[in-house]
Amino acid sequence: MKYIYIIDTSSLIEMKDKYPEIIFPSIWKKMEELFEQERLIAPEEVKYELMDKELKKWIENKKEMFIKADKDQTEKQKEIIEKFPFLAKEGKTSNKLDYSTCIN
Repeated sequence: MKYIYIIDTSSLIEMKDKYPEIIFPSIWKKMEELFEQERLIAPEEVKYELMDKELKKWIENKKEMFIKADKDQTEKQKEIIEKFPFLAKEGKTSNKLDYSTCIN
């Protein structure tokens, strides 16, 4: 079974902070492999949310990793935010949800 992994901004930040590449190179190598295999994707918003210079550099040549939400996903996001408004941070410029999961 071939899995596709979806990663969000907070997951990337947490990974960088807790598992820096200099100490855990195998984790970052695996992330690169997943990207090269087209098995690691992220919502388009992630590239705009990242403020960290190292992470911005890491995603610099990974434009194909970022996907736009389709109409069905956008509608589902709206439903979730209406039902669970605490998931959308106040002051955000977008109604998008942060999410990190694994799908097949």
